[in-house]
Amino acid sequence: MSDINYDLLKQAFDKALDLILILEADYNDVGNSKIIYANDAVASTLGYSIDEMLGNSPRMFQGESTDKMTRMEIRVSLKQQKPIHSKILNYTKNGEPIWLDINMVPLHNNKGEVTHFCATERVTTAPE
Repeated sequence: MSDINYDLLKQAFDKALDLILILEADYNDVGNSKIIYANDAVASTLGYSIDEMLGNSPRMFQGESTDKMTRMEIRVSLKQQKPIHSKILNYTKNGEPIWLDINMVPLHNNKGEVTHFCATERVTTAPE
């Protein structure tokens, strides 16, 4: 894959319709991993600028009705370095509740160590 044009790849991520976040892996506090990348869809869907999100935890999108068990399941999966698929209630910047269907996967460096997590998300309806 040495023929990858990284500018083209970045543009594809930036303009994807799915919400894409990349988090640094923080095993001391997995639930507090920092956002290092957010695409345009995250900004337009959740109402935060990309600059507001960078360096913050995705906890910034959670609120009083975000399910604690779902948060715990995600945290455990990440700590175990396993992919997870879940639905979670988050909130936009103006406080509107929004259900997201999330797929999170660990990303590895060339030594096989997990250094980051990638989340792809889509707006969905509440689980039945």
